[in-house]
Amino acid sequence: IKRLKNATEFNEADHPRDSDGEFTCKDCGQTISNSEKDNHLSLHKKDLEKILEKRGLKGDDVKNEIDKINELKDNGAKINPDGTVTVYHRTSKETKKQILESGKFIGKEDGIFFSTKKDNSQAEGFGNAVITLDIPTEKLQIDDEFGDEVHLRLPTEKANQAVNLKEFLKEIPKLTTTVEISKNNNS
Repeated sequence: IKRLKNATEFNEADHPRDSDGEFTCKDCGQTISNSEKDNHLSLHKKDLEKILEKRGLKGDDVKNEIDKINELKDNGAKINPDGTVTVYHRTSKETKKQILESGKFIGKEDGIFFSTKKDNSQAEGFGNAVITLDIPTEKLQIDDEFGDEVHLRLPTEKANQAVNLKEFLKEIPKLTTTVEISKNNNS
């Protein structure tokens, strides 16, 4: 699983300037100032197609993935400019520490489960610690929808299978260093 860096760039042909010097997006109608143009999330169909094709999807798989992305957005998910979705995994504090150090998730079932909602979510009963990730949408399956939240599943071949998702972690583990200081009595 490889993450695409800088997958979308602001395209002035799709965002013409008006008389005030601001850009207007042809697809979404959003007005964008010059200082905001680099942050404009141009997740429009043609951009998504290019992103997904660069990740190896073709034909109907691209169309189906765009449908899934739209379904996720319609249910409150955050879709990132690189075609990943921000998801949250709930677990215990101890397991969170282990995951952040190793990057490895171990599902109790034949998959690892995520929610698109961090707080006040249907997944709160699964642990009091939250891990945030940005995962390519094509790696995930929709498991359940709640209107403002979606539960997603990263399939595994069997229960208790470890999956390394370190490159998708949004959090970096805190490193602690012990420094030993000795008194030198050479006066």
